[in-house]
Amino acid sequence: MADTRSPEDLVYELINGFRSSQLVALAADLNLADLLTEEPKTAATLARATGSHEPSLRRVLGGLCALGVFREDDDGRFHETPLSACLRSGRRAHAQARFSPREGAAAFAELAYTVRTGKPAYELVYGKARFEHLSQDADASARFNAGMAVQAEIDARAICEAIDLSSASTVVDVGGGRAALIATRVPTDETCLRAASTRGRRRFPPTTQPRAPRRDRCVPPPAGPRVASGRAARRTAPFPERQ
Repeated sequence: MADTRSPEDLVYELINGFRSSQLVALAADLNLADLLTEEPKTAATLARATGSHEPSLRRVLGGLCALGVFREDDDGRFHETPLSACLRSGRRAHAQARFSPREGAAAFAELAYTVRTGKPAYELVYGKARFEHLSQDADASARFNAGMAVQAEIDARAICEAIDLSSASTVVDVGGGRAALIATRVPTDETCLRAASTRGRRRFPPTTQPRAPRRDRCVPPPAGPRVASGRAARRTAPFPERQ
């Protein structure tokens, strides 16, 4: 079906997109999707379960219904939807929702500072570089790790779909400590040649970025390419939430 929204309507949605992302992030933080998995519940029940102010939570739930995340019936009970199922604990979207709209959103609110000065807005907002901040905030560090692990898997699938590596004699995975690219590229391998980067170890020291379990299984299959993976420092992009 063709999009019948006017350019003005589309621009309005772009301007107010931060509201949608914050609503979804809050739903993930409160684990609302988990609470509605077994049966629909009222705002009062959900407020008691989450320790929330009922009138305020009711308005949040109304906003989430408008986005299609939940559905409200005539009795005032809220139901899960295919969208909310993606926000259950353990799902990729749950990790992303708890990661992206938090520290990054606060830094992006100061985007003009980065454009004017060339300096990271993250340091303006939090008073320190990103990884220094993460080293001192266990909750932020855990959300960062979970979100980045999810993003690595998404990126790996996109790369493997976009690039034909069948003729490559050697494939090296640089970036991401779980070797998600190699695990996606060679899903039946059993061992892996590793090339750990000194720069990567310095960027993600064990005390600040606990490693997630490795998922790679990567010995080159018969007549296939050699593979190597390792942790390497990510290129610093000119966005305000990056270090």
